[in-house]
Amino acid sequence: MKLTKLHCAALAAILGMAVITSTGYAQSSANNNTSPARATTRPVAPGPVSEAPFNASAMFQIMMSEIALQRGQLGPAYSTYLSLAREQQDPRFAQRAVEIAAIGRAWEQALEACRLWVRLDATNEEAQSALRALLIETGRLQEVEPYFSSRIAATENKALAFEEVQRSLIRAPNKSEALIVLDRLAADLQNISSVRLALSRAALAAQNYPRALQESRQALMLDPRSETAALITTQLLLRDQQPSQALTVLGQFVQANPQAVQSRLQLARLRSGEGQYQEAQDLLQELLKREPNYLEAWLTLGQVQYQARRFEQAKQTLDQYLQLAEQQGEDDSSIHNALFIQADIAQLRRRFDEGIAYLKRIEAGEQFLSAQSRIAQLLAKSGRVPEARSFLRSVPTRNATEANQMVMAEAGVLREARQYQGAYDLLTVALKSSPDSTDLLYDYALAAEKLDKLDDMERALKRFMELRPNHAHGYNALGYTWADRNMRLPEALSLIQKALTLSPEDPSIIDSLGWVYFRLGQLDEALRHLQRAYFLYPSAEIAAHLGEVLWVRGERDKARDVWRAGRDKDPNDTVLVDTLKRFAQTF
Repeated sequence: MKLTKLHCAALAAILGMAVITSTGYAQSSANNNTSPARATTRPVAPGPVSEAPFNASAMFQIMMSEIALQRGQLGPAYSTYLSLAREQQDPRFAQRAVEIAAIGRAWEQALEACRLWVRLDATNEEAQSALRALLIETGRLQEVEPYFSSRIAATENKALAFEEVQRSLIRAPNKSEALIVLDRLAADLQNISSVRLALSRAALAAQNYPRALQESRQALMLDPRSETAALITTQLLLRDQQPSQALTVLGQFVQANPQAVQSRLQLARLRSGEGQYQEAQDLLQELLKREPNYLEAWLTLGQVQYQARRFEQAKQTLDQYLQLAEQQGEDDSSIHNALFIQADIAQLRRRFDEGIAYLKRIEAGEQFLSAQSRIAQLLAKSGRVPEARSFLRSVPTRNATEANQMVMAEAGVLREARQYQGAYDLLTVALKSSPDSTDLLYDYALAAEKLDKLDDMERALKRFMELRPNHAHGYNALGYTWADRNMRLPEALSLIQKALTLSPEDPSIIDSLGWVYFRLGQLDEALRHLQRAYFLYPSAEIAAHLGEVLWVRGERDKARDVWRAGRDKDPNDTVLVDTLKRFAQTF
């Protein structure tokens, strides 16, 4: 029985789990994030396979097994081949059993067959490699550790071999155990930067973030020119909410390594995120002097200028980016991102037709329908609400989901025009056709809230939560509504806390939590959560809430500063506008 294409594909899936055991660095790097069932590694060339003919009984069982396999009956096919391997002591049958188990991702069964394959054909490197991969996949790391230890010891470039081992062990189900194994293997390699980086990655996979940061810092100390170490350290510091430390680390690295392109780009983004727009722009302009065709730097520069509200500069930069991107065949998603920003700039300058012209350049792709929705919004903002509705109804859709997306866009146009009853009626009709569309239910709840139809809103959001119990925003929307109206506050707190367990880093939910604590009179808790939300996402609405808490605490100058920053972000935000009116604040 020779290997067919199907045989090779299944075997490749197994070998892809630990390609280190039979191939070099390039292949292991290419397959670093590939799941066992979808590995793209080319199968290792098969070793000698016996050409001995099968007897009639075996041929009949093979034929029946392959028919069962074609029908998707993996279990019977696997059992037959494993039995044949045991009865006839033929490694070809064991190999086929391994392949069939791999197709079904039945790794324990694959391991059982693979152990037999190795016993029957001990010199077959494919069998040995597959066995090591399956030992990792099933968490039997102690069995495979001696092989990795001897491989590192026998390899001249021990750091490279260790990195390959780390990439292989990343597939282990117990990441913490994999880290322990790697620690033992790295005992004599502690002074090598790339080894410490590999340990940092392993610690990150094990969600041991302090250890990951410790290792990346050590890697950078051992090799101050390692851009990878600098970038990983920066990201871990940001995750640990230490932006000033991240800026210091990356700033020092860029100063010492002025040719480090990615680090300079990331440093510019960090400075922009901290509101240091001029410093960010200077970094990017210096980068573009050295790399005038670096598309990502052009796009980032345009984004920074947009965030700094330097709209004319941003428009010119993004036009330059779009010209270069089209010449270089840039990915559509990046081009579309720039077009959306150009549309935002045009809207802020009340050049609605100019914004529409940018969006009409998005003629296909994942963002096509979003672009059509945005065009309708601009039409509505220019006072052409009937034209906006007509436009949305003319957009071609391929299925009910896309059709509902256009309905929701139309409802959004009506909400923006404060035609809340029209939005409510439109979504009511749509829900009759798609009663369990969670997107429609969510938008319907928003429309009902605007009309003070709180029973309808609550009913829709509770149905939303039934259909999507792990979606945080349903809980958050209902909880925030109660908190904002200063009613049912214990229930609101419970709902928002539930949302936060599902999405702990979502600034809008953290904002809701701070707001409900404010309504409950717990000002210290309110301030703590609102400051964190504002740090994560300094929106005008969060600024409105944070400023109000500061004002009530008597910190009125700080409140004005926050409100002023929020107004600069979005002067038309309704929550902020209403807040400033209530406190009689004008800037």
